[in-house]
Amino acid sequence: MFVFNVFPATDSMSSPSLHTYLPMRQISSVVGWSHREVVQWLESAHLTAISDLFEDFDGRMLVQYKKMMHSAPQYFYHSLEDILHLKLIEILRFSQALEELE
Repeated sequence: MFVFNVFPATDSMSSPSLHTYLPMRQISSVVGWSHREVVQWLESAHLTAISDLFEDFDGRMLVQYKKMMHSAPQYFYHSLEDILHLKLIEILRFSQALEELE
């Protein structure tokens, strides 16, 4: 399964389109994401309803959050449930989407 990169596909013969995305394979590209691109990623993971909770997140913060998921899983899930007040289905979707960022 591919996660779709929010960087538009371009070539010399076409202009970028917000609806044409390249499959993402490396987290190194995520580091450069703006807040808007993080929101687009959340929307692609069917998490539009929680995008406001990530208003301070850019790609660097998202990468750090993924690292936290592995290095401090108890705090990671605590933050999603008790600090951000996500529902179980939102926690599952967010975790899956974050895990798929390679």
